[in-house]
Amino acid sequence: MKEMTPREVSALPSNNLVNLSSSILHRFGVTPFHKTIPEIDALFARHDKIAVFLFDGMGEWILNNHPKAGKLFLDNRFTLISSTNPATTVAATTAFLTGKYPIETGWLGWSLPLREYNEPMICFTSASFLDGRPLGDRVMDRICPTEKIDSLINKAGHRAELLLQYGVGGNTNGPKTYKESVPMASRFFKEGGEFLYIYFNTPDGYIHHHGVKGKEVDDCISSEAEAVEAFVRENPDVLTLVIADHGLIDIHEVDLNDYPEIMDCMRMPFSLEGRTCNFLLKEGREGEFLRLMKEKLPQFRLMSREEALKSHYFGEGTPHPRSASFLGDYIAIAEDDSLIVDPVNVRTNAPMKAHHAGPSAREKNIVVAAFNK
Repeated sequence: MKEMTPREVSALPSNNLVNLSSSILHRFGVTPFHKTIPEIDALFARHDKIAVFLFDGMGEWILNNHPKAGKLFLDNRFTLISSTNPATTVAATTAFLTGKYPIETGWLGWSLPLREYNEPMICFTSASFLDGRPLGDRVMDRICPTEKIDSLINKAGHRAELLLQYGVGGNTNGPKTYKESVPMASRFFKEGGEFLYIYFNTPDGYIHHHGVKGKEVDDCISSEAEAVEAFVRENPDVLTLVIADHGLIDIHEVDLNDYPEIMDCMRMPFSLEGRTCNFLLKEGREGEFLRLMKEKLPQFRLMSREEALKSHYFGEGTPHPRSASFLGDYIAIAEDDSLIVDPVNVRTNAPMKAHHAGPSAREKNIVVAAFNK
């Protein structure tokens, strides 16, 4: 195991989800927080109506493993962009929906160590990362509030909306199926809408539980493609993009319970992500922790909090006041297919076959498919 240096943990490429979001803001008269993507800007300049479908987990690697089901998206590939660091839903979708990097919003990953509770909390659900019990109500919205791009665009005098799948974030108005999203999205544009974001939390879940090549994944992508094709056909005046937040890879699980010496060095259970892990250490145990990680888990590269901040690993911009406190003394990044399994999954015996949030291109690369260009 080798410790990372700031030079080795380079910032994200300038064509990433934040830059795509920046281009959307720019198109609708909002000064973006970060650089735009020139080729996207040129495309947007020719259109007054834009729809973006985001299918969770449907990165380039997933589409390449399902070429028949994903043919519509692969054939209409416009460009390739990158996810965030880490390449995970909490960080990536929040980044896209705010036009800001995770370090700026504080939404860094699946779970974060909160001093309010002295334990890690799952960001999206406000539940304990240890056993799933409720810790509060919309805690991250309270301590790290964000303004989404639909609000920014509406303030600029245009009409924008977010259409989230039914059940996501407690939403009760969204589509329950891909097919249901078509008339809902079409109605928005027929009533004068200009920008619409449509989100589904699939195929991510199917890939987690059935693996990258699972038949269930194939069926899911086929159904998504049918819905997009129907929307594009019914709305020829709407530029339609299809993207993902990240990809996934097949993994093998690592249970920290098998390494009690490492756990004894920690003052709080690990957090963030299973492939980009936060470790908060007991005072005076740093040397022992580094030795044990090198000996027991050499497939993980370590980066200190200071190195993560200096290298802009979690993005550019002014860090949210809580971001530094959310980072561990060390962050361990898996260089192979390892996943440190979270306590809830250990308890419920729900093994994962695939996951994300690591450093590989397979987890980060996202196809931007474009229709009605």
